[in-house]
Amino acid sequence: MKRVESIHQQQQQQQHQQQLFPLDEFLQLLFKFTFNQPNPDRFLDCLQIWDAFVEYLNARNLEGATADVERYREGLISLAQQIIRVLLWSEEPKYLRELGFEIGSSQSNVAQAAVAEHSMESDGDLFLNSGLALVSKISDLYPIDIIQHVASLFLSYSAQLQQQLLQQQSNTGGSNTTNGLAFKYKDLLVLSRLVGQLAHFFVELGNFEENLKSTSSLVEAVLELLNLVLAQMSKVHSSTSSIQKDCDLDETRKYLCCGLYSCLRVYIHWFQKYQVHAYENHHNSTLHQSQFSNLLNTLLHTSVSTIIDQASNTVMMSPLSQQSIRPTTTRHSPNVALSASRLLVSVATVVRPGLVGFPGMRPLWSDIHGIARTLGSSCNAGGRECKFNLYKVATLAIVVPTAASKVSEEEWNIRFGQLSEFYAPLLSQFHALWNEQGEFLVNPLDMDGRNQTKHLLESFVGCMEAVSNEPMNPKNIVYMVVKSVVAKALGLYEVCSQDFDMLLALFDFTLALQVSLRRQSARENGMLVIQTLQTFMKLVESRGLLQAAASPVETIAAAGGTIGVEAAASSLYTATGTTARSKKVELLGKFLEFLTAVVQDTSKSIEGLLDHVVAFCQHSFSFIGHEDSSSESLKLHFYNLLFILLTFHQRHFFGSSVSRAASLHEREVASVLEMIAKSFSDRNMEVFRHNLNGLESLNSKCALYQKEFFQKHMMTPFIDLFLGILVSKEHDFMKEEIAGALGKIMTCNVALFIHGYVPHFMGKYCSGIHSQDQARLYNCVTSIQDNSNVVEVIYTLVTELIYIQQ
Repeated sequence: MKRVESIHQQQQQQQHQQQLFPLDEFLQLLFKFTFNQPNPDRFLDCLQIWDAFVEYLNARNLEGATADVERYREGLISLAQQIIRVLLWSEEPKYLRELGFEIGSSQSNVAQAAVAEHSMESDGDLFLNSGLALVSKISDLYPIDIIQHVASLFLSYSAQLQQQLLQQQSNTGGSNTTNGLAFKYKDLLVLSRLVGQLAHFFVELGNFEENLKSTSSLVEAVLELLNLVLAQMSKVHSSTSSIQKDCDLDETRKYLCCGLYSCLRVYIHWFQKYQVHAYENHHNSTLHQSQFSNLLNTLLHTSVSTIIDQASNTVMMSPLSQQSIRPTTTRHSPNVALSASRLLVSVATVVRPGLVGFPGMRPLWSDIHGIARTLGSSCNAGGRECKFNLYKVATLAIVVPTAASKVSEEEWNIRFGQLSEFYAPLLSQFHALWNEQGEFLVNPLDMDGRNQTKHLLESFVGCMEAVSNEPMNPKNIVYMVVKSVVAKALGLYEVCSQDFDMLLALFDFTLALQVSLRRQSARENGMLVIQTLQTFMKLVESRGLLQAAASPVETIAAAGGTIGVEAAASSLYTATGTTARSKKVELLGKFLEFLTAVVQDTSKSIEGLLDHVVAFCQHSFSFIGHEDSSSESLKLHFYNLLFILLTFHQRHFFGSSVSRAASLHEREVASVLEMIAKSFSDRNMEVFRHNLNGLESLNSKCALYQKEFFQKHMMTPFIDLFLGILVSKEHDFMKEEIAGALGKIMTCNVALFIHGYVPHFMGKYCSGIHSQDQARLYNCVTSIQDNSNVVEVIYTLVTELIYIQQ
């Protein structure tokens, strides 16, 4: 395909009109070939060819070659339409069937793609995402055509779903109707993703007011469909006789609801622009304001109703009943209330419409503390985040002014009073956990008291996280509200040192305080934060957190059939150990996040801790940086801490960003760079990519490669390291980035490179080879003089080394 593109570019440069290569005929054949492939893998291979061609056209479009783009309009629009058909169960599901998408499967990858976060794509995710990505690129070329097609499909399928539901109610469809519903739910989930992909066009493309009616109709259709499916879910839950029968279908409904909420979140900037447009001074302002308020109120009402229904269902089920009647297929069931709460946070953060006054929010305001407590304590995945989100929404609704409004000092005081009143019950409950002598009254064995403490801490976390990206006044208000609990909360580390769940809640609190309100709390609580840091650095070793990080979690494969009492007890014991280990790893990750936030403080009080932090990292590296360490995220947190440490405190470690001279902390710098160098032997591509980017960023911010210390002690090891990686092709997917970094290191001091590294290179690579090969390598490596040719020379050098070694 690259060759075809090259030929086509040559054609465009010809002065005559004679066609040297029949590209149109080739593309027509490729179109037929693409949709006649026998399996999904072959189909994806064809999509990669189309992707290269569409990328080429996008580049030509940016260059202003609109004639090229128009020439292929009809063909590429047909391609996009046909790809969409392949992604829909109701159209051409042959590839979907082969990938294992069973009707109504609760583990359907099509459904999960909209709401789940995977560390690795499944085959189904890859298939779906590749098709959607190519359609998105084609829409960049022909937005109007794709918008019209996708909107038409979405509205048509929504109407068909309504018809099928009517058939189901009249019992005329039987099992075929149930199967048809599963198809439609999955297809509408895919279409909702396509509708979401087009959201930015409605904000950026054409005249906003001219497109307002059609866009509003599409958003209203998404909301109408969401309410329809939510109503169906409610009917299923209220009918005990159909729970087991429709369990898989109900799971698919939940995924569709989550996908529709995600779609609406993507349109949040359209809502923002709609609000600005509605409140501008023009002849239709009153009408637009009314229409905007009604649409937003419908969205808020739907979201709030979803959250309250989830809380009501949780209250109706005891913990025992939740465990006993929940089918095994819902173990990874999506949390629709969580999706609704995320949408509310987006509205409160981006649109800022003055949420307190909307009728749709009133049911939430009337019992928000009870609803948050219920959801946070439920067994449903995401309940804790849902609680955080509710307190974020409440805090933002009170302290953040509406868009473009000016707030007087008097109004800020009013907002402070309102927020104080809102959190007063929680503050009173928290202070009641201590006696007058300042002693914590909750017995570690008192589960109710322990859970109450956790709940209150998490509520304050939501409050603080709400203003993390806000200006000074909202932060000041939040800090004045929570400051009375800070000292008591930080004092719980010693008391709860044996309780991993409580320690996790405490770290969430401390991290939120440090990230969101660092400046506000530094004067009164700076020393407490440092003491917390020192205390926990000691606890890490004594509680075995590093040992838990060093080995992967063992998985237990349960054999089929009935297991005996002893086997069941053994499995329970192992599961408990696995849970404890995972909590230790999670706690260590929280601590690394906290430590990273602390070292971003450049005040003098932190400077005295830096060498201790380096020593802690040195000790931890053998556990966290281990090749078989179970947690990728833990490694990323750890290496991010190293880069933040050197970047934010470059004056401490390097003297200054411009000085090349040695500093007083060469040993600490050397140990950090050695840990970073060793990390490149990790086979994990995300860790490798993160650390290579981190090293380059460190160089750009503090001129690392220009430091005399680096050139003297680290240049040779890093050149050997990256050259060896290129020769071995271990991370060939980042070959260009590796060569770029290697080139900068080689040319940071060319004289030192020629006189210092080249003799080392000849001794390492040229021993025992023919003199002609030695001369060729010597000439190649010594031809590096500056940045102008270094990457090309590196590629040549790597090729020669591979040839000689073979």
